[in-house]
Amino acid sequence: MSSPRIFFLASVAVLTFGPGLISPSQASSPQRSKSGVAAMAAEGPLLIVAQNAPAASGQDQDGMPDQPAPPKPYKPVSVKPPKASSDASFEAFRKKLADVAHSKDKEALKGLIGDKVFHLDGEGNDKADKDKSGIDYFSELLDLDSGETFGWDSLNVTAGDSTADALENHAGVICGPGAPIYDDDAFEKLLENTGTDEFEWAYSVGPIEARASDKPDAPVLEKVSGVLLRILPAQGQSEGEAAESQSEAPSSDAIPIVLPSGKTGYVPGAKLRPLSTDQLCYGKEGGSWKIVGYVDAE
Repeated sequence: MSSPRIFFLASVAVLTFGPGLISPSQASSPQRSKSGVAAMAAEGPLLIVAQNAPAASGQDQDGMPDQPAPPKPYKPVSVKPPKASSDASFEAFRKKLADVAHSKDKEALKGLIGDKVFHLDGEGNDKADKDKSGIDYFSELLDLDSGETFGWDSLNVTAGDSTADALENHAGVICGPGAPIYDDDAFEKLLENTGTDEFEWAYSVGPIEARASDKPDAPVLEKVSGVLLRILPAQGQSEGEAAESQSEAPSSDAIPIVLPSGKTGYVPGAKLRPLSTDQLCYGKEGGSWKIVGYVDAE
């Protein structure tokens, strides 16, 4: 099983998916304007591809080539989407959380957050400031007092995701969005064979039609479902150029992908989800669901 995360930041590219939480460090990225993030979150589950600008040498910060590996056929790797929670009380909590986030009511949010919250990094270490209350730390984490709306909007969208996984070594705690399930060994071979990195891959929510262009009425090339899909920068752009153009509001939701056949097609971004995500964690305090933690990308 993959490790569940909402955002996976890398030196070559950043894949930003919804639903997703946006921490201050992510929101302050030079490739992502706060107003743009708010718009993305408000529109619902989206996938936006935004690459970091290349170094002057034509290489990224790690000395790797700026251009992604060329498209090529690959052996499909099956993936199962995460399961939705069936707990009625949790569903009621999520709805209340979404309503509070939508109204940006911090006083009401206080009642939905534990007295203290944990904040696990990718190694499982708790980096939360234990001198701060749960509401104070969480507000700082999502920058809810900044006067901007991106933190509230992303929280609203995340509350709308019904999937969650149990958190290891934390009895009674679940974290969402949940993680997709796929064969890690097969995925490692896929990365090796295609010369790609983990952040270049996603999966679809249900069957998806890949079209010949980003036009909604373009011919359908293939229909795919239940397999990992490689994401590409916009056609004709380097990864650096994609950063500038896609930091603005996109004119189309269509995302370029490489199909298992090796063909390049376009699919709706709203139908795609990341393999790697941060998670918001929930548990019961005094018999009621609360936000009790946050788990970073590894």
